[in-house]
Amino acid sequence: MSSTFPVIAALDGSPDGLRAATWAARAARRRDAALRLVHVWPYRSERAARETGRIEPLPEENPVLAEGMEVVCRIAPDVPVSTTTLRGMPREVLPELGREADLLVVGSRGLGGFRSLLLGSVGLAVASRAACPVIVVRRPPQSRPRGWPRLAVHGERAEEAGGARAAGEGAAETDRDRELGLTERDPSAGPPVIVVGVDPDADSRRALSFAVEAAEGWGARVHALTTWSWPVPPVPAFDPYLSPGFDADEINRDERQNLERALAPVADAHPGVEVTAEVMPGDAAAQLVAASAEADLLVLGRREPRGLLHPRLGPVGHATLLHSECPVAVVPL
Repeated sequence: MSSTFPVIAALDGSPDGLRAATWAARAARRRDAALRLVHVWPYRSERAARETGRIEPLPEENPVLAEGMEVVCRIAPDVPVSTTTLRGMPREVLPELGREADLLVVGSRGLGGFRSLLLGSVGLAVASRAACPVIVVRRPPQSRPRGWPRLAVHGERAEEAGGARAAGEGAAETDRDRELGLTERDPSAGPPVIVVGVDPDADSRRALSFAVEAAEGWGARVHALTTWSWPVPPVPAFDPYLSPGFDADEINRDERQNLERALAPVADAHPGVEVTAEVMPGDAAAQLVAASAEADLLVLGRREPRGLLHPRLGPVGHATLLHSECPVAVVPL
């Protein structure tokens, strides 16, 4: 795959931004595309800038971009990289970059504890409004992810203090590399897995095509997942799950036929990619989040609005972004 548009990674000086940069660098290499690192320099005081008309000048050297450049050159030295500093509010500026990007990659900014599952407002704005596919790179889970090496505990068997210190420094470096996504995936875990959620009520061809094309360049396999819920009974019933006229096997069979029909043209166009299909009853967001625990990338479609409505994520996409355990791709349909 070769693209005329760059892969753009948004940096903000946080580890989340550096994780986005490393993910974007690998994606640019697989797509044979250029990489553009962007840092949006926010107004120190937007109100003061409006009232005084004076805006703080941009720095001649941007340490955020310099750090990002150093990281991406470690893992993808052959990818052409450029940097850009922009002025404005990130949640307003970054979505507009989707018009000039093949792929827009952002990190997730959350809080500690349970709220660390939450996505920051900037990432949510970009995923909801950008015109190109958006990758939201999640923070690594506390436990060892599938397919990634467990960190060795260094220094425990060191016989000398100097050896223990050196081993401890090696462990810290490895820990940071893993946190920033610099650690290479363990090939013995098998090929990467891309899960794509297929909305039975929408045209999901773009999401399916994105997943299969990404898998082709990544050497991954694709698992297409769709869900269904029990129909609402026409009359009140004591237990709708036992209402007459609803045959779970029949519904499951019909949904699987619809899914395989949607997959056929995309899979036929990429015969080298292994594509599997699964139909499950239940809540779509819950099933997708569960699938993300064993995936390397989760792909979702975002329905485009009609008329004057602004683009936005639906409830399934919003919930999945908040709680996914792997990076999430949001593809405009």
